[in-house]
Amino acid sequence: METSNTKDMDNFDIKAIYFLIWKRKYFVLKILSLFFILSLVQAIFTPNIYSSKALLAPANLEDSLSAKLGEFSSLSGFSGLSLLGENADPSVEAVQRVISYDFFNDYVLPNIQLENLFAVKKWIPESNTIEYKARIYDAKTKKWVRDVKFPFQPKPSSQEAYEAYEEIINISQDRRTSFVSISIEHQSPHIAKKWLDLIISNINESMREEDKENASNAIIFLNETSKTTNNNQLKEAIAILLEDQMQDLMLASAHKDYVFKTIDSPLAPEEESSPNRFIIVFIGLFIGTIIAISAILFSYLKSQLTKSKLDISSN
Repeated sequence: METSNTKDMDNFDIKAIYFLIWKRKYFVLKILSLFFILSLVQAIFTPNIYSSKALLAPANLEDSLSAKLGEFSSLSGFSGLSLLGENADPSVEAVQRVISYDFFNDYVLPNIQLENLFAVKKWIPESNTIEYKARIYDAKTKKWVRDVKFPFQPKPSSQEAYEAYEEIINISQDRRTSFVSISIEHQSPHIAKKWLDLIISNINESMREEDKENASNAIIFLNETSKTTNNNQLKEAIAILLEDQMQDLMLASAHKDYVFKTIDSPLAPEEESSPNRFIIVFIGLFIGTIIAISAILFSYLKSQLTKSKLDISSN
């Protein structure tokens, strides 16, 4: 024999839900009004975020040496000497370097103000100044005052700074064209542009300096090897390799755009990229609707369950 509660549940269809919600429409309106106000306040007080973007292309400096490489590749293979990384694409390595801790710690962190990464409250466009969060950074005394527990210190560590850096940088490479899209987000469009310029400049500089060092070391090694061998064929191979390493050294020293050349330069954007205030209000209303309907259904089912228990006990 079915209980009255089971019968009620069977008849609890969409139409019944609609009339139940309509009956409590003023309750729903109150909840929606509350969430509308809360989401509107959130939308108004959420600071604007600006995204400075750039489009980069591989510099392809090795093209000038492609004919030369073809001439002595077989000879270097015969002699047992190899051109390490001659087929590697430096732009792929560069993309990974940009998001690495070592690159951030060595080239980005020393050249930025840490408070602009951690403690920005808002950017004031009229004066192009930054207002900082007083509970984190005292701009007057230029001291960090945030309250944190060990092992953290009032001044953020390089690891904390790197985590914040990861959240504001976006970089991707098109596999078909090898073009690289990179962007930095910040509350100040000018800081976003400045930091992106810094990253692009330093990724070229860091890889140029490393290749210069590698070429210099290779030249020293090849010169020493040439002095200790009497094999004429090997000496010929070393001479060609020396010429190549010297050309690499000259190219690294002469070219500013060593790994990437800029197709679309970073700008200080005039319009914010986020937040989408309409979406914030819409999500707030959606959540309010779900909560209101859930509360009505829960209240109804609870009352029906209580009524069912009373009916059973009375029988």
